Amino acid sequence: MSLTARGSGRCSSTRGPARRVSTCPTRRKPLPAHLNPANCSQTQHYPDFNIHLELTYNPLDPTKSLAQVRSPDAGANVRFLGTTQSTFNDRLVARLTYSEVAVTEESIAIAVSAGHRGAAWKAGEEALEQCMEKAEIWKREEFVEAGEGEGEWRANRDTDPRGNLAGQ
Repeated sequence: MSLTARGSGRCSSTRGPARRVSTCPTRRKPLPAHLNPANCSQTQHYPDFNIHLELTYNPLDPTKSLAQVRSPDAGANVRFLGTTQSTFNDRLVARLTYSEVAVTEESIAIAVSAGHRGAAWKAGEEALEQCMEKAEIWKREEFVEAGEGEGEWRANRDTDPRGNLAGQ
């Protein structure tokens, strides 16, 4: 399995590709020490399990993540790409900011290979749910009608005005 996520709060998991974390282009201050790649590796690889995890500020490469998990023993390869949506609660989204993620750009990539498609789909879904449950991912949505630099910070488990989990 390969998981790759983008931005200071992006999470990526794949049995495959990884991402690099660097200075955040939209910040004036340096990254906190725990996010600085010079202090802490943002890539983990577990070859015995064919698992690769990576965090990065660079655009995700879905082809690379799938290539990392392909195996001659696998009859199924599944790839999930979480992309930035154009609307939230009927408002037009201009961009998400972790560092910066354009609308339609991927913020998470999960790739899984397995002997059969059922197991591959299940593993991919489980990887995404674990990432959403355990990784505290904050993002700032900037809306088209808002002024320059205005936006709303949201967690990955925000609720809509009716109390339902957002994005469900």
